[in-house]
Amino acid sequence: MLIMAIDPGVMTGVYYVIDDISYYDSILFDDYLLLHLSKYLSKLDMIDKIVIVEQPPRNGDPEQTKKVNAIETAIIDIPKLEIVRILPGEWKPLAKAQKWTQDIPTTISVHVKDAYCMYRYYKMVKETIK
Repeated sequence: MLIMAIDPGVMTGVYYVIDDISYYDSILFDDYLLLHLSKYLSKLDMIDKIVIVEQPPRNGDPEQTKKVNAIETAIIDIPKLEIVRILPGEWKPLAKAQKWTQDIPTTISVHVKDAYCMYRYYKMVKETIK
């Protein structure tokens, strides 16, 4: 199984785990990111995939909403893939209280740290509900 968290921004944070190995990157949000994401996830056709995307608040930046929609459009038709949207107000209070980022090197971008926290939130809260 692959679980990937994406925090969209000008520099988009990506954190994912596959076969118990974690990966992360900070990537410029552009058409290349969408194409690369789609191709990568499509190649993993034999495994289940969960992609967690930070959902902007209703009164949030319209550009963020466009980015989230572009990500979903790029990957929506990939087999064995579930898209999960998480609002910042869901995961940020728990991440802060649990101090999830205290051991992450300061050189890691804020968007990657946020993606990591969304992944942890999903594993801790969402997966226990299933």
